[in-house]
Amino acid sequence: MRFALISFAVLGLLHANAQPDSSSSFRASQPSRHPAIGGILNRDGRAASPERVGALRRRTAQHDFSYETSEERQTRHDRAEAIRRGFIHAWDGYKQYAYGADEIDVINQVPKTTRNGWGATLVDALDTLWIMGLKDEFWKARDFVAKLDFRNDGGQLTKVFETNIRYIGGLLSAYELSNDKVFLQKAVELTDIIMPAFNTPLGLPWQMLNVTTGVGSSETPGRSTTNLAEIGTFQMEFYRLSQHTKNATYHEAAQNVITVMLKKNN
Repeated sequence: MRFALISFAVLGLLHANAQPDSSSSFRASQPSRHPAIGGILNRDGRAASPERVGALRRRTAQHDFSYETSEERQTRHDRAEAIRRGFIHAWDGYKQYAYGADEIDVINQVPKTTRNGWGATLVDALDTLWIMGLKDEFWKARDFVAKLDFRNDGGQLTKVFETNIRYIGGLLSAYELSNDKVFLQKAVELTDIIMPAFNTPLGLPWQMLNVTTGVGSSETPGRSTTNLAEIGTFQMEFYRLSQHTKNATYHEAAQNVITVMLKKNN
């Protein structure tokens, strides 16, 4: 609770009067001189010891299914199949009425553009299609992704946080499952487009971005504030992108957010 309260108080100060800083621009096309390895810091901002890094990497949240009775296994399979049927039902509706759109208005059965028109539902569902064995649908969606133009913003400002977790995260998941480089290429393309959002005095990203001009803004017009949930949600995707591309720039931008917060909270 103390951390949360102080963090939000600090954030109010961090972005007060913040303006885009053209002097410190992230140029993702030029790999950083720092290798994208490790990346785990202690609270004081120094690199964690190899022992701590190893301990953290050994942790897992996945349940151990190795000790199941036959009844437990059958129950798990039945539940999985029920979920799969539910997904297919929803996907078929999306295909019929809104394929390639961000969302479907399920009452009126029409497509909706809520995330720049880049097919948020489709990209978000790529890994699910693969995991559930719907490979024909996956490869059809892959062809749609290959043609996406992220400079066409659908007449909307881009929500940077949502773009990361839904589009970039979805593309990276699809790449790691299929090993199809189209997904990695599109993930790099989109990440490079949103990197100007980090061009602020402290490197904390703007909430919104005009992908045509590269100008960032707060979600609330006339203000320059953000929140912890949004700025603290880039680390996994950006770190993974740095590992795949051998370009540490993405990881450094995301890690800087945590470094700033730890320093301001001490």
